Amino acid sequence: MLLYDFRHAECEGNREYGLPRDDSPLTRRGLVQARAAANYASGKGITAVYSSPLLRALRTAEILAEKSGCPITVLDDLAELNFEEDESHESLRARVEKAYEKITGSGNGTAAIVAHQIVNQMLVAVATGLEFRKTMELYQDHDLVYLIDSEQRTVRCELGRARKPRAYRGDFWIRKANGFLSNIAE
Repeated sequence: MLLYDFRHAECEGNREYGLPRDDSPLTRRGLVQARAAANYASGKGITAVYSSPLLRALRTAEILAEKSGCPITVLDDLAELNFEEDESHESLRARVEKAYEKITGSGNGTAAIVAHQIVNQMLVAVATGLEFRKTMELYQDHDLVYLIDSEQRTVRCELGRARKPRAYRGDFWIRKANGFLSNIAE
């Protein structure tokens, strides 16, 4: 199964460095980003869109789904890490694994996911078998899409640009030539 993993478009909370879990609307720039993501996604054969319930992700997903002509399924397990309640990474991983199993077990051939940076970092870890501490070093701009192949257990960066991890650790690296995230836990 192919999964196009989008970070929600820019919202007021991102621009003003508000709390990560605040439920602020998209900015004008965010609306432009969401439309660009929708244009990118059209023609990719996406048959379902899965979204976090938070407004910024859901609005991005609505724009994407409208252009792709497919339904949105809201999954609470794709919600942002709950910083206010000091949610652990273990709890986040359990939620993301549950969402990943639901999505990959859905029978949809190609799907889009709209969530949050840390959730998407965890999704890459779950999908590839990489340690979360390694995928945490990936920064996902609002215009960067991870293309996850659940059968091959690979992830490729598309649309935007991938930033290098802050530090290379062990055998984790990004092959810059084609944006493919390498070292899939060999």
